[in-house]
Amino acid sequence: MKLENYRNELLTRELTEDSILAILMLIDTFENFFQKYKKTAKEVTIKEFHNYVTFLDESGNLSYFNLLEILRYLMFIKNEKLTFDLLEIIDGANLMHVLSNKIIEVLGEEKRNEIFIGIDLPQIVLNNNEKPSLTKKVMDRMDTLIDKQTCQEIMGSGLHKLQKDGLIRLRKKFLEEKNLDTYLETQRKGFLNRLEQLAKEGSLFFTQPVDDQVIEYIRNNPTTEYGVREGNKIIISKIPYNTKLYLNESDKRLKGYYYCHCPWVRGAIKKGDFHISPTFCHCSAGWYKQKWDVIFDQPVKVDLVDTVLKGDMRCTFTVHIPKKILDAL
Repeated sequence: MKLENYRNELLTRELTEDSILAILMLIDTFENFFQKYKKTAKEVTIKEFHNYVTFLDESGNLSYFNLLEILRYLMFIKNEKLTFDLLEIIDGANLMHVLSNKIIEVLGEEKRNEIFIGIDLPQIVLNNNEKPSLTKKVMDRMDTLIDKQTCQEIMGSGLHKLQKDGLIRLRKKFLEEKNLDTYLETQRKGFLNRLEQLAKEGSLFFTQPVDDQVIEYIRNNPTTEYGVREGNKIIISKIPYNTKLYLNESDKRLKGYYYCHCPWVRGAIKKGDFHISPTFCHCSAGWYKQKWDVIFDQPVKVDLVDTVLKGDMRCTFTVHIPKKILDAL
């Protein structure tokens, strides 16, 4: 395809001209790499794609930023197979590095070394089969060497960083609403409208297909993603990673696998050959905390309630609403 078409897509992101040129050069190199296979980026196999990632590594250009831009390009050209593969590679790719640094910050380097002794943390793990065993080792040591509350606080401290611009937009939308209840209702309606549009277009919601069955599930489960207020709390549940497969699966273990988003544990759920501590899922609580800290413009408490790592059929969290926000209702 002509890169001019993709330039138009980049313009919608309000990037600088220098950033656009850098991304177009990256994508041009990406497409040209596959000429030796006489293929375009839409036609290559996962193995051929991994050869490109190896090329990036050997040339010193393997970075989260470059892979993220390639991911966006793959979604643009609708290469679903490589989109799924690359998303699993880069989703939370630096999580263990961030966790390592957080343990040093809270407990010191000696405790960090106790937990990560004998563990070499690669910058990006291509093979997701390696991630669950590494996660189990780290979490078993954390549960043993750190008290429960501190362990949960470290995992819930925002290890999976969200982009500040997006959070600021959520804060702005909240301020535009009459109160919290109208904000939640507006967000839920917007979410459903977006899914309905994707279904009409035959487009993906990140990596999952959307149809009437998926939309009906979201409609019947209003806690999904944005949450429902119950008294002084917001109850939130994650959307399944692949809602269609989740809804149509009867095996409990596989159902949990289709629900879970995290490549650091999903493989263990699928195989069922070992158990990873549910303490790990406080990381997801920290993901929601980042959002609501900014929306409410003050630190909030977010509790982990349900998680598939405990055998639950969904992952649920409660956000404790600050008194000032409640008083405005």
